[in-house]
This record gives sequence, C-alpha cells and structure tokens, in this order.
Amino acid sequence: MAEISYKDYLTIAKVVVNALINHDSVKQKIVENLSKILTIERCSVFKVFWSENKRMFCELVAGVPVDEHGIGVVGPLSDHPDIKEVIDARRVLLINNPKENPLTSYFRSAIEQKDVRQILYVPLVFGETTIGVIVIDATEGKKFNREEIEFCSGVGELISLLIEREEVLINNIRDKMINKVTILGGFAERLEKYSIIITKEVKNLEKNIIELKRPF
Repeated sequence: MAEISYKDYLTIAKVVVNALINHDSVKQKIVENLSKILTIERCSVFKVFWSENKRMFCELVAGVPVDEHGIGVVGPLSDHPDIKEVIDARRVLLINNPKENPLTSYFRSAIEQKDVRQILYVPLVFGETTIGVIVIDATEGKKFNREEIEFCSGVGELISLLIEREEVLINNIRDKMINKVTILGGFAERLEKYSIIITKEVKNLEKNIIELKRPF
C-alpha cells in the first residue's frame, strides 16, 4: 500500500513539464510514473469518442507495460462494458472481484493469468463530457486505499486536459504550464526545507528539555 506525499504530486508535475519540453508523449510518461508511485504493474488510459456514424469508440492512448498494450488500438465501446459503465456513471469505480464480475468477463483470461485482485477505474471528464478512463490493476496483495484513489482522481483531471487539449497546450500555453508547475515545485521544495527546519528545532527543544530535567 503506497503512501502518497507532496513529492508524488511534484513528480507528476515535473513529468508534464519535461515531456512537453522534450516533445514526449505526456500521457504515457504520466502513466509510467503513476505506476511507480502506486507500485502497480498495469495501468492504461482509454480515450472515448463518437464516430461519424454516431457509434462510440474507445482508443488505448497510453499504457504500461508498453509491450502488453496495443497503444493506438481502437474498438467499439460496447466491447468494453466496464469502461462503458464508468463513462455512463461518470464516477470512480472499484471492482474488488474482477475474476467474478460480469463487467470484466470479456478479458477474464488475462485477469486470471495476471492474478488481478482489484481494478480501479477513474473517469476522465472535460467540461460536461466524459472523454476517457484510467484503468489501474492491483495484483497479489495490493489494495487501493482512499488516498491513492484521490491521487489518481487528481492525475485524471490532468490527463483529461491533456487528452482534449494536448496540441493546444504544446503550441500555445506551454510556458504558462511550466510557470505554474515551477511555482508548485518551488512550493514543494520550500515545504521540504521547512519540514527539515522544524525537525531540527524539535530535536533542539527535546535536547533542552532533557537538560532541564537533569538534577543540579
């Protein structure tokens, strides 16, 4: 069970800046670092969209492990009842029994092979529209706690913006994003320095108290 700290938010912020600067896939870099922070092996991002014939499709736009995810693969949303459920409900879904849940029956063999114990779905919402879903698998003894789910929801908000406006961000407001994230980074670094100072002062206070307790 991972403990989320301000450093984890700072890590994601740095990932966004570096990916934009280096013209990397921002979504893929976020997913890779999200998997490390949560200590999970499997994580993917699906984008959903309407086709010209008014059918809804989903596209895998990022995922780890990379060699097990067909990034760029597109299919009807109706073939993914679990993702459709999240899109329709527009809220986080945690499946605790994916080996038995009917929503995940279409990829039951993969669930059993990877011994997936939980699956966390985080909707990606832009404005009034749900535009995608983050899917995160927990295997073996891993279980998602509330802090991790809230963290994933925050990351989901960022990915939502990137899915819908990534090209605009890259071409028009990269500098604004970098400035805002730099401010966030500076705040996190100052917070770390303050925590060091506070810890030092507490130790000094404890030392003084011990000195006062000593007999004359």
